[in-house]
Amino acid sequence: MADATHPRNQFSRAIRDLAVALEPAGIQWSVIGAVAANQYRHQVRSSSDLDVLASLPQEKELDLVDVLHQHSWPEVEIVNEWIFRTKRVDAVRLDLVIANTEYETGAIARSQQVQLGDVTYRTLAIEDVLICNLMAGRDMDYADIESILYTRPDMDKDYLQKWIREFGLHDMRCQIKHRSLWELEF
Repeated sequence: MADATHPRNQFSRAIRDLAVALEPAGIQWSVIGAVAANQYRHQVRSSSDLDVLASLPQEKELDLVDVLHQHSWPEVEIVNEWIFRTKRVDAVRLDLVIANTEYETGAIARSQQVQLGDVTYRTLAIEDVLICNLMAGRDMDYADIESILYTRPDMDKDYLQKWIREFGLHDMRCQIKHRSLWELEF
């Protein structure tokens, strides 16, 4: 019998509940952060939260807090106009970031379908995981990038380079290449 408290099962339930909450409301979304990076990393790292990028439908007014309340997310903190934070009773924390740029909306559209147990969901494409981690710029984000690049993945390098230029991330990209033990091409 599966352990309901195992983090994989908790994330699986949280993602399932999130899909049930967001998709009928017309919200397109994709998993980002550590859970997305783990789809591509050489070695998986643990995470206690679920990060999601969501594109709200523009044609109708939507009370996102109400949508989350109705689906296993009891208390919602509005961090600012584009970040909502909540925690489920099983302790899975959700950071829901509202897409507010062309890049973010495009990243959701490019996201890949993945499977976690019996749950299917969307996660950022590998290029967008790398770009988002470069923008975040924390040591753990750089470690994600290094672990991902260690696997020598197939990538759309033109797309990657376009957004590295657009966001002025060249220096950060060079820092990663400099500190890495491997020759990294991205």
